[in-house]
Amino acid sequence: MPPSPPQNESHFYGRGLNFAIASIVFTTVAVLLVASRLAVRAHIGSRLGLSDYAIILSTLFSIGLTLSNMGLEKSQKPSVAMICVSPYKCAAPFIVHNVLTLTIFQAFFVSQIIYKFTINLTKTSICLLYLQIFPGVKLRRITYIVMTYVLLYATASIIGTVVQCSPIARMWDSEIPGTCINLTAFWYANAAANILGDCIILVLPIRSTMALAIPQRQKYGLIVVFTLGAL
Repeated sequence: MPPSPPQNESHFYGRGLNFAIASIVFTTVAVLLVASRLAVRAHIGSRLGLSDYAIILSTLFSIGLTLSNMGLEKSQKPSVAMICVSPYKCAAPFIVHNVLTLTIFQAFFVSQIIYKFTINLTKTSICLLYLQIFPGVKLRRITYIVMTYVLLYATASIIGTVVQCSPIARMWDSEIPGTCINLTAFWYANAAANILGDCIILVLPIRSTMALAIPQRQKYGLIVVFTLGAL
């Protein structure tokens, strides 16, 4: 029988397991939805567009993210005395005590990078879809601007994540000499930029959809579809 987790772990192991299960479920749903989209394309004889390729890449990165999360959950054994759930949530400097703790922080580092590829490819795919289905010049110009913003944000956030500590290994072991950027500020800036992009992409097609010459019920249905896609 495995030893009981220390009292100061605060159910870290249970949360890790739940996180892994949620990752598997939602990734499976995403794969099925993308597969359905591709099946419909094949059935009607339509060629794949740039938005399709972008969402396929996003799905592949999502699968990689799930595998990374599985690595996190697998490493969170009850017998490992954890100081914190991540390097960003430690009251004191984080220290690598053993190989399992090292694996957790390394998997967490990799998952950050994969996550940013996933969400930004998804946003790019949505923007490309807007360009494909909406002919309005004004909307297309705004969509190009938004897509440029997404790509610039993606580049900056991915590079910032990779080099947030110098040397990179200091990300998972603070005993290595070096420096790190203000990680709390970096996370808040990432969250703000991410949410801003989401909100813009969400409201972008509403006006053009309401102007379509289709029944009102279908208009609201399309808005719901776009909303679900943006979420």
